[in-house]
Amino acid sequence: MICVDLLKLKNDIYVLFKYYFLQPYITIKCIMQNIYNKKQSICFHYFFCMLYTLAMMESILKRQSIMFIVMVIIGMLFNPMNILAYRFSDLYISLTLFYGGLLMASNMIWGHEIVHYLHSGHFNIYVFFIGIALSVIVSTMLLRRQLYVNDNEWLKRMISHHSTALTTSHNIYNTSTNKDIQILAKTIIDTQEEEILQMQSLLSETHNVNP
Repeated sequence: MICVDLLKLKNDIYVLFKYYFLQPYITIKCIMQNIYNKKQSICFHYFFCMLYTLAMMESILKRQSIMFIVMVIIGMLFNPMNILAYRFSDLYISLTLFYGGLLMASNMIWGHEIVHYLHSGHFNIYVFFIGIALSVIVSTMLLRRQLYVNDNEWLKRMISHHSTALTTSHNIYNTSTNKDIQILAKTIIDTQEEEILQMQSLLSETHNVNP
């Protein structure tokens, strides 16, 4: 009788252990394993997304950097003031010319994003605002304030500036039928030529003083 009761008790304990401890433990273990696997999957997903984003950022940075450098060079070589120079010898590489190239390149950064959006519907807001910020900084801090522009740099750019006045004044002098305009154009030509010679003389003197 006692043996039967003990056997029954053993079975009852096993049933209780199985359904109230072992089964919930197995269930919880399965749930936690699934959660862990999902977390691993999510981690790997974010990891590869991060790698892809970094690769895209590197590609964008490389493309924008190349475009910026190329546009600076183009801006320095083919800006309107250089194109309008009366003589090739009146052209000088100066700090102000470099600032102008920087401004042109900065404008192209944000301008390109507008074109890209209108053409294909893609718009990188970060690149756009970086370009805007560069344009503002170059305009206000470098060009307007003429940062680090000394006597030599000023003379180099002013000679080129006066040379453009010669080109436009010669053209209007030869084409205009207004006598007053012709007289004014001739006066500008004479004064600009004289000032160019003076500035070139000063520039050579400063170069001799500061080789």
